[in-house]
Amino acid sequence: MKNSPWKNGKGDVVREVANASKKQNIGFGIYLSLWDKNSPLYGTGEAYNDYFVNQLTELLTNYGCIDEVWFDGANGERPNGKKQVYDFDRWYKLIRKLQP
Repeated sequence: MKNSPWKNGKGDVVREVANASKKQNIGFGIYLSLWDKNSPLYGTGEAYNDYFVNQLTELLTNYGCIDEVWFDGANGERPNGKKQVYDFDRWYKLIRKLQP
């Protein structure tokens, strides 16, 4: 968002949705795409999984109670043939640790 003109690049849309959900007494869930094919780390294995864990950690520690974390299916391979192996076990352990 920092490169967006919305709120002069200082907006936090996740914060706004989390706050609105809390205000209305609605559970708050997040979606994080597994397949960030725009990241130069995609397809590097552990480095990409570290990058993903950092994103997940930010989402699970900065916005209060998270009632649901949603991932969808993802293609593990880029057009250039680089294949990413996702570390689901690590991610689920992190979710359970930060948002039991």
